[in-house]
Amino acid sequence: MNRIQILFGYLFVTSLFYSLFWFVDFFVTLNLKLIFVVLLIIVILIFKIKQGTSRQNPFSFHVSFRNAH
Repeated sequence: MNRIQILFGYLFVTSLFYSLFWFVDFFVTLNLKLIFVVLLIIVILIFKIKQGTSRQNPFSFHVSFRNAH
């Protein structure tokens, strides 16, 4: 009886860890995808703002960006 309980306990713990790792892996990949999309959007926005302000002053956006942070 004890051996069977230990075996079931071991199986339960391993399945629990496996599901936990699966959830972590899923959320990490999801977060990485979201971060990648956000970074892509930010880069596109900066590129468009640079194109818009390049005729006036290319350093105006950089100065305001540095002051903001």
